[in-house]
Amino acid sequence: MKNIVKATIALTAAASVFMSCKKEFEYVFADKGPNLSVASYSESADMGGRLTFSVDVSDSDFALSTVKAKLCFDQDVVSDTTIRTKEAGIYDGWLDVPFMKDIPNGNAALVFEAQNVGQAITRDTVYVAVSRPEFEYLTLVTADGRQYRMEPAGEKYVYAVEGDFPPQCSASIESAPVPGTQNVLHFGWESGAVELDAEGMIPFSYSSTGYTITFNTLTFEASPFEIPQEAISINGQEMEMVSAGNYSVTLDLKQNSSLSVSGIELTELLSYYLDPDYLTIGTTGAAFNAVSGHYRIDLNTAAKTVRFTRVKEDRTDATLAEGALWLMGWGVASPVMTNQFGWDSGNNYCMAEVRPMVFQFTGKAVAETDGTTQGGRFRYDYVSCKYFFFNGYNHGEANADQIEISGNAGDLIKLSESNIELASNLEEGAAYRLTIDLSEGTFDGTTYTGPEKVIFDKL
Repeated sequence: MKNIVKATIALTAAASVFMSCKKEFEYVFADKGPNLSVASYSESADMGGRLTFSVDVSDSDFALSTVKAKLCFDQDVVSDTTIRTKEAGIYDGWLDVPFMKDIPNGNAALVFEAQNVGQAITRDTVYVAVSRPEFEYLTLVTADGRQYRMEPAGEKYVYAVEGDFPPQCSASIESAPVPGTQNVLHFGWESGAVELDAEGMIPFSYSSTGYTITFNTLTFEASPFEIPQEAISINGQEMEMVSAGNYSVTLDLKQNSSLSVSGIELTELLSYYLDPDYLTIGTTGAAFNAVSGHYRIDLNTAAKTVRFTRVKEDRTDATLAEGALWLMGWGVASPVMTNQFGWDSGNNYCMAEVRPMVFQFTGKAVAETDGTTQGGRFRYDYVSCKYFFFNGYNHGEANADQIEISGNAGDLIKLSESNIELASNLEEGAAYRLTIDLSEGTFDGTTYTGPEKVIFDKL
């Protein structure tokens, strides 16, 4: 016991001595920044191109930390980069010069900031003559993949092409490579205007076939838009025209609620193909059948179709976790059989979730070449399809070991691995419904576990 007490006293005394010798850490701030000089830089650059630079940094008092380079149009930083600088020396870097509309040629400030670990900064500014390239040509790319060369039209930055274009022509525009680079600029349609890197097609339109399409690479103004955008709204929210005749809107929809449509007369709307799994049509309008959630509605005034897609809150395509099941394959189509989904991931069809984790797809059995029967969604003599938990091929797909062919479906369909195929020909002209019931299983965000009931009924 005495030994324990003595040891305790000794340790306590030693700790007291140690604590009395310990010094508090003090962070030392530098009074001045590193030595900084600009060794070289691009004195001129094209918008859409790139500028390069070299800077020499050193510091005899503190370790180096970083060098930052910022390109400024007026007071706005439009491009920047940070280089880690552990040792003194020359550091090379580059900055992309953005291609922005309505910005005139002029001098842009290239600001360098060298910082040491003492948090002191040295700045230096040089100026770069930035100009908008005058391209030799642009390329108009129509929705069907045809390309037309747009030539300078006489006015600076304006390009034009005359062609036998249809009254409604959806297209994008690409530049020639920015001088000295391989950069090709892509112009598309977004929020009702032409924008750089936008994915939507520009909805050119004219009152007749055969006309001239123009584009200004300074103002991003394009023409013609003779056919005005239709003011179409669903539940009071206006749809955006994403390309000629194509409108889109994202809404929160509630199951069994009414959809109010303005801008299209009810008699006209009834001539559209209205998906029976998503909508019930009455004498006064349409009711929404699917489970409540976020949906994108795409409407095509030329083809007279309305399509629903389940989306997340950020408007990206939903997964099974958010109530989406995606159908692909041959022998299934919408709204007519000549629009078969196939195995192209861009054509996946979002099945309607009519009850939690229960999805259905309803249509008539028709011939493969039938392009006129609205709702001809099953090929009567051949079907080979599969469902996926994500919008993409071979990603979160049906598990053949968990699939159950339920009810009398075995008389009509069979499984080939995890593909759903016909066991016998369907009755041409008859209506059928494919139901996928996943309600007894669980989905962890990646994998579904549990029974996958496949039901196929003749209606």
